[in-house]
Amino acid sequence: MYLQVYLPAIEGHVPDEMVQAMRAFLKFCYIAQRDIHDTHSLAALNNPLQWFHHHRKIFQVSFKIIVHGNYIPVTIMHDDDL
Repeated sequence: MYLQVYLPAIEGHVPDEMVQAMRAFLKFCYIAQRDIHDTHSLAALNNPLQWFHHHRKIFQVSFKIIVHGNYIPVTIMHDDDL
């Protein structure tokens, strides 16, 4: 549902690379929210994760958080050991 509603709503208003990153993130979340995981579902998480990591740099360029007057880039980290 999110892919069908939110992505068309932001297309044209944000950079295309941001839409691609959000698409990958939402696909990852859609698979991750399943009640039960097996080797196939865990393997299916890898493709959107790789895709997100490829496109995520747009967020590092576009967004910064100001904390006590200092700019801090926003990043999303992933631990492969989880």
